[in-house]
Amino acid sequence: MAEGQLPAELILAATMEAGRRGERVEHLIRVALPLEESWLPVTESRALDFDEARESVVSRRVWRFMDLTLREAPDPNPAEPVAAAAVLLRAAQARPERALTQDERLTTLLARVQLLAGVMPELELPALAEPAALLPSLVEGRRSFAELRAVDLRDALLSQLTHTQRRALDEHAPERWTVPSGASVAMVYTPGEPPLLAARVQQLFGLRRTPRIAAGRVPVKVQLLSPGNRPVQTTLDLESFWTKTWPEVRKELRGRYPRHAWPEDPTDAIPEDRPKRRST
Repeated sequence: MAEGQLPAELILAATMEAGRRGERVEHLIRVALPLEESWLPVTESRALDFDEARESVVSRRVWRFMDLTLREAPDPNPAEPVAAAAVLLRAAQARPERALTQDERLTTLLARVQLLAGVMPELELPALAEPAALLPSLVEGRRSFAELRAVDLRDALLSQLTHTQRRALDEHAPERWTVPSGASVAMVYTPGEPPLLAARVQQLFGLRRTPRIAAGRVPVKVQLLSPGNRPVQTTLDLESFWTKTWPEVRKELRGRYPRHAWPEDPTDAIPEDRPKRRST
């Protein structure tokens, strides 16, 4: 600007020069007049944006003269829900991994349904939508990623099943399995693989054969753990393990864990969750 800058927020530049090509660009105003905002046909509007730092839809009041933004300020009034939902939806679809809580229980649910849909077609289970596909129905009435992350996606996905199908899911692809000791152990479902049941050896005494789910159509992969919860053997043929492998396992571990039971015939032994007092 020319020497003697005008003490005004708005000016009308009548004469202005720019630096020559190749030089540092510097606009030089030769002639200018101060302006007052009240002299201009200013329009006021509301703008909705997604604040990345706050991960939330924010509303602003904006004052413009033609295409020039003169000033803006936070809007204390809540945004219209439909408009706010649309802004949130665009942001969430661009970053679904940040907007949704996709935990192990959700992954397990999808794998359980996928497994049963393949081996029990008579249940007519639908192909559950991927979590991101649920976003259009989840953004209604919400303004932030925090609100979206609080949504239980399992409930949203399970709502796509009938009551009969949900009962069949719990019966034929259970989340947990009660082992002979009475403990309830979580099942691990991985797409394309048999479900996995990991339990300590002593909890499985009395279990003669490999458990099966899905009306007996799918064997469960059993991972037998030491008392220190380290894998001893993983098998789809528990009967063979007890007959062929158990003698060596018993020999190796009975000296390391003397307080625990190591019977010669585990299929006829009493299961236990904790070691009972016994002589070494």
